[in-house]
Amino acid sequence: MDADKNDPELRKMGKQILYKYIGKFKGLIFIGLFLNILGIVEDLTFPLFIGWFLDSISAGDFERVGTLMMYFMGITVIGGTF
Repeated sequence: MDADKNDPELRKMGKQILYKYIGKFKGLIFIGLFLNILGIVEDLTFPLFIGWFLDSISAGDFERVGTLMMYFMGITVIGGTF
C-alpha cells in the first residue's frame, strides 16, 4: 500500500494518534521544556560572568569579584540540580 504523505485524512489520523499519547504527558513535556530552557540560559551565563570578572579585575574592584563569584556559584549549583 503506497500512501500519499500529503493526504489530509492520513495527516489528521496521525495527529490524533500523536495527541492521544502526548495528552498523558503534557505536563511533564512542558516542565521538561522549561527546565531545558533554564539549562541553556545557565550555560550562557558562564561567558557573561567571565567578562564581568575580567572587567572587575581590570578596574581593581575586587569586592565586586567576590560578589560575582557568589552569584556565579549559586547559579551553577542551582543549574546542576536540574
